[in-house]
Amino acid sequence: LHYWKLTDDGIAEGYPKLISKSWIGLPGQIDAAFTYSKNGKTYFFKGSKYWRYTGKSMDDGYPKDISEGFTGIPDNIDAALVWSGNGKIYFFKGSKFWKFDPSSKPPVKSTYPKPTSNWEGIPDNIDAALHYTNGYTYFFKGSQYWRFNDKSFSVDSADPPTYSLEH
Repeated sequence: LHYWKLTDDGIAEGYPKLISKSWIGLPGQIDAAFTYSKNGKTYFFKGSKYWRYTGKSMDDGYPKDISEGFTGIPDNIDAALVWSGNGKIYFFKGSKFWKFDPSSKPPVKSTYPKPTSNWEGIPDNIDAALHYTNGYTYFFKGSQYWRFNDKSFSVDSADPPTYSLEH
């Protein structure tokens, strides 16, 4: 499995790169990943486990069970992201999403999960999601993506464009 580094002009030179060569100790076919800006750590998820990295080095004691480090979040998630609207971590699975706030007890309120349709225009069963520095959050499913405006809390257009990760 590969990853890409995006710039304002497209895909950075030298990408894609193999995940397994950059983050030693990760399994193949990860489910989701995000970097949490409050601690600078990157989290990778697969099945019932998660891995935490500082830079490209796995932190001691990992992998751990999702239920241990992310109480209230299900196994086998589809996507995860840190949303710029509030700095909270969102997890998506099937037709549902969870908001995770590490500073709250419990970190997931009892009102979750909620339907993905609360994110206006975003389909169920997404494959991946990421927040980009341009003020948009991107949701991916198959070869399509949805550009979600974090200020208006809605998708830019009703017709999702397709994408190709060819360089």
